[in-house]
Amino acid sequence: LIIPFLRIFSDPLFAGRMLSVVAGAITMLVVGKLARLLGGKEREELLAMALVAVVPFWFLNHRMALADGLLALFFSMALYFGLRLFIKPRRFEIIAFALSFGAALWVKTTALFFIPVYACLPLLVVTLENKKFSLKALKDAYVGKFTLKLIIGGLIAGSLFLLLKFSPLFPYLFKRSE
Repeated sequence: LIIPFLRIFSDPLFAGRMLSVVAGAITMLVVGKLARLLGGKEREELLAMALVAVVPFWFLNHRMALADGLLALFFSMALYFGLRLFIKPRRFEIIAFALSFGAALWVKTTALFFIPVYACLPLLVVTLENKKFSLKALKDAYVGKFTLKLIIGGLIAGSLFLLLKFSPLFPYLFKRSE
């Protein structure tokens, strides 16, 4: 992702920082879309976007050439498309969820820790749609075609991650302290 920025800027550190800034701007837009999708109005959407801009985690990581900013971008994109998969199910949402989560896995392998968050998406959708919580609605959400689509998207993302296996550096991906 940094190669287009290296064509524009000669300093690799500055190019990496510009990529992080662009990732931060896109993250801010995605968080605004998430706020709108979760039922927020324009005011809440703008507040969520403003909070993303000033929270120290995002502010620090998007000014430096760190991979955490891209990880947050792809996590929020996968969360957005995962929620849309339950609200407006289409093939596009499955593919977009799989590509976003696969890209998060490519950025850092710690994206595997996001899997429980995606597993809670049916619970979130049931709570948003029904004002009263019922076990029947929860069972219908978890045992249904939407959850199957989410699992299929996760499997596609996992297969995208396994494409890295063709790299000769793949064995070193999980070795941190040698």
